[in-house]
Amino acid sequence: MDNLKTLMDKRNYNLVIKITENSKDSTDLFYRISAYTALGQLENALNVIKDNRKILEKKLDLLIKIHFQLLFMLNRFDEARDEMDKYYQLPYYSQAVEEKLNSLPKEIAKKEKESYMMSNHNKFIDDTLLNPKNSDDVISAVELINDEDLYKFSNKIQNVLTSDISREVKNYIIFRMIKAKVNFEFLYKINEDEIIKINPLNAKNPFESDIFKDVCNKLSSLSKNPSLQKNMFDVLMIYISNQFPYDINFEPLFMFYAIKLIGCDLLNIDNNEVLDEIISSELSLKKVIEVKDIIKQKL
Repeated sequence: MDNLKTLMDKRNYNLVIKITENSKDSTDLFYRISAYTALGQLENALNVIKDNRKILEKKLDLLIKIHFQLLFMLNRFDEARDEMDKYYQLPYYSQAVEEKLNSLPKEIAKKEKESYMMSNHNKFIDDTLLNPKNSDDVISAVELINDEDLYKFSNKIQNVLTSDISREVKNYIIFRMIKAKVNFEFLYKINEDEIIKINPLNAKNPFESDIFKDVCNKLSSLSKNPSLQKNMFDVLMIYISNQFPYDINFEPLFMFYAIKLIGCDLLNIDNNEVLDEIISSELSLKKVIEVKDIIKQKL
């Protein structure tokens, strides 16, 4: 049979718990605590410590570390202070343990403050996602969620994606979930007449696409005309955001010149020079104009 470490690595937590059921070996007991913790059974993990304290104190440095981690996870800060006092009364073990004990008052206070703030944060996140009216509030709420926790909020995020909040905000959320590889099928409201299904795990962030990077590289050549360059970049960003979640099927060069023509129109700049560039590049001017018209419809 595999040893306990191997079983833990294989995530056979229930088997670890079964094997160590009657053990009084400190190493076995620490694996038992770890297995309960991995399963989210924190009370059982604490009970192992309470029932075998004298044995576990043989490895006091490890015990203190694990014990307070569990108490912090359960938000039991008064209990943590009581346990700290008990550990202070034990005989000297090592300098590392003394330093750990001396740092505990500040650590407990810090964890307690973080817990209080997180409690307020979670209420703000829940209230905002369930009633998404203000774009800034929705973005702030989502920013408070760690990538690894986004999946837990999927049902509440769903409420935002089918609301009338702006596409920009919805896309921001989807892009965050693409990065976090959230596997959840959402309904995404594009407008009153169109609702589609989207799973972030299978979607791609268009701002990381080759066509976006290619057009951005071409935009860098316009450094001598910063006004046009900025205008074109704004158009590119708005179009790609509004086109999502649908793919962009233009060639980068056609898209670049289409956006350049739009930039000239917006700045009231004569576009004859751009038209000459298109012709000299042996591109189809008709096709560029068609791409321009398609992009303008999305702005």
